[in-house]
Amino acid sequence: MTPETARATPYFTTPGVTIYCGDALKILPYLNPVDVVITDPVWPRTKNASMAGDLGPWELFTRAVKLITPKTKRLIVILGCDSDPRFLKTVPAELPYLVTCWLRRIPPVMKGNILFGAEVAYVFGQPFPWEHTKRILTTECFAVSRGRRDFGNDHPCPRNIAILDWLISKYTAEGQTVLDPFCGSGTTLEAALKAGRKAIGIDIVQHYCDIAAGRCRQPPPLFTEPHPPPLLHFPPHWLPPVVECYVKLRGRRRGINLT
Repeated sequence: MTPETARATPYFTTPGVTIYCGDALKILPYLNPVDVVITDPVWPRTKNASMAGDLGPWELFTRAVKLITPKTKRLIVILGCDSDPRFLKTVPAELPYLVTCWLRRIPPVMKGNILFGAEVAYVFGQPFPWEHTKRILTTECFAVSRGRRDFGNDHPCPRNIAILDWLISKYTAEGQTVLDPFCGSGTTLEAALKAGRKAIGIDIVQHYCDIAAGRCRQPPPLFTEPHPPPLLHFPPHWLPPVVECYVKLRGRRRGINLT
């Protein structure tokens, strides 16, 4: 087996899902084009920046984007609301900016003196063809924290699957192939499989690939049942009073004046 073949040899396969264990920068050149790339890379300004290895978050993402661009028509990047958006300056003109989506967290959490109430998904690429009202590309979702993890998941940055369910339902089409070059514990892959998409994931840590594989080899009935709690569906103007009340009560417990 040549080194090139080894790099493109799947670590795990099941109908609809393929996982590669290794360096994404070495595996991406050997993959076929995909319809959509959805990824939650190592963020700048994060305590987990060491996950990017010697390159650091900025250089790792810059190199990955150069390899991703020729292989997809749409790129979705999830970052924190406190992440420097200049991190995305290397996304080329071939993937034009489309829209920004707010991924609201309920309840919000404190990060120092910042009330961290949302993450942000930046969508690049070609818009869907106009089909009257068949596909409305909404730009905001609300996801409730479950307060626990599934599948023995000890990944330091687990993603709420409700957010990926929403992104995939809005910005991909049934039957398309979704690639996550930094798939971690496999949330994107599981959400894609549930939604009737094909999924490809890459992660450099074998332990996380094993967790992702475990999620994707579960019996099909698990993928037909919603993950409780589901996304909240209510008028957005209901949210600020609820969050404000929660924040004030929590702030008082910590001795913080939020009035």
